Amino acid sequence: MNAYKDQGKLDVLRTLLEDKLEKNADNPAIIEMLAEIYWNTNDYQKAAEAYHALSKVEPNNIRCFYLAGTAFQKNNQPDMAKELLNQAEDKLAFINYKQDGLFLGALATLCLKNEMYDPAIKLAGKAIVEAQNFVDPDIEFILILNLKAIIEAQNFVDPDIERVGNAAIEAQNSNRTLVVNACLRILWKSRLGLAKYYSQNNMPEKAMEQMLQTGAIHENAWLVLGPFDNTARTGYNAEYIPENITLMDLTAKYEGIDGQISWEKFTDDAFDGFIDLGSNNNWRVSYAYATVTSSDEREVFFRFSSDDQGKIWLNGKEIFADATPKTAILDRNTIPVTLRAGKNTILVKVCNEEIDWGFYLRVTDADGKPIVKINNVQDN
Repeated sequence: MNAYKDQGKLDVLRTLLEDKLEKNADNPAIIEMLAEIYWNTNDYQKAAEAYHALSKVEPNNIRCFYLAGTAFQKNNQPDMAKELLNQAEDKLAFINYKQDGLFLGALATLCLKNEMYDPAIKLAGKAIVEAQNFVDPDIEFILILNLKAIIEAQNFVDPDIERVGNAAIEAQNSNRTLVVNACLRILWKSRLGLAKYYSQNNMPEKAMEQMLQTGAIHENAWLVLGPFDNTARTGYNAEYIPENITLMDLTAKYEGIDGQISWEKFTDDAFDGFIDLGSNNNWRVSYAYATVTSSDEREVFFRFSSDDQGKIWLNGKEIFADATPKTAILDRNTIPVTLRAGKNTILVKVCNEEIDWGFYLRVTDADGKPIVKINNVQDN
């Protein structure tokens, strides 16, 4: 049992620290320890006062300004909260963002967990803009963590997540294209995360609404066939089914690694854009098949990523192949293609080595925005 759950020990420590603070009122270590005790025992008034006192002793400690503001907010003192958050905002101008993206992300997460969406979105925007490398996995981790904090909030609020992207674009001071692309990638991830949240909480209509706004080919649109053998990576070049044909025979039966198999409707417990073919089904191959219907002939982009090796055929023609084993990351590959008017068939082959297995596929315009006029429901 940790110290915060042992009330007797905690009261002793609290009394000891308060006595020490009377003799040394400017000791930041004592103030901060007391503030954390107050916070973890839900005494937000004292926590707010302690963090506020710490902000005066350490005026460059931006974290304590945010904690003080958050504590005042929790104690229903919005004016004090706003004042301290504004002071923190002013002080952010002096931070070297390029070295402190993780710090900004941590502050954003703190605000999000406490449902303080406006300062959180500003911080997330600055973290995106000022990151030294826009594809840095640490920055992606920050933003995923921020999204998780939103969707797991005790009182769920459906935020306007586009504001994250807008905040970043407004704050940008370097390469606009880089900023816009980073923001769009985060926007699609956020939409997919919200779709997953809605689907897991019995809100399928809202889940579908979010999915359609990403351009992802919906889970309901796919049929899957497998598994086949991929021992020693032999499955990548093995043609287990006719791969370069325009229209697939969905009634055919094949010999898989575990016996006879046929096409089955893909099922998933959450709509998140990831076609999950299974975990720990090592050294296997599966196919996925879907159709999309376009109102006219048009140039679009397939944004694809698979775990591990992947291939795609559009209307029977191979348009993409990658033999490199890697993790599936949203929008890793951008593939320009032409959809014909009417029905288009898409065949995907994914070869797994170990652990995770599956793929993402979105249909977008050149800027990564979804093609809203395309129907992607399986009707074969």
